Amino acid sequence: MVTMKGTELRLANWVSRSWGKGKPLQISGFMADTVWFKYGKNEYFSDLKNIKPIPLTEEWLVKFGFYNCDNSIDRWFQISRDSLLKIFVSANGDTFLAFYGDERIMKIDYLHQLQNLYFALTNKELEISE
Repeated sequence: MVTMKGTELRLANWVSRSWGKGKPLQISGFMADTVWFKYGKNEYFSDLKNIKPIPLTEEWLVKFGFYNCDNSIDRWFQISRDSLLKIFVSANGDTFLAFYGDERIMKIDYLHQLQNLYFALTNKELEISE
């Protein structure tokens, strides 16, 4: 299991629990090694050691409003036509690379990494599209 560090998390990041069904949960607060989540109308907390990252998938990209802007075997996703941030997805869907303009920034393995990168570049939160 991947160990999460508090320094890599922000409010509104999506993560999952290491027990139960591991449903995605959005962070609503944290202090030291404790993380709070809202689930429905209730709020829960957990030790950071029981939190795991959510692997990035094309499904998550689409949920956050990214669209496939290229029809080749390898796919490119972006959130708007004028966005400089593009996500390259390999043909087999297991590699996600972030580009800003023509520069490769980083490999993205987890959803919270995409959220943090997007916020750092735009000062906006990624929100699930309806």
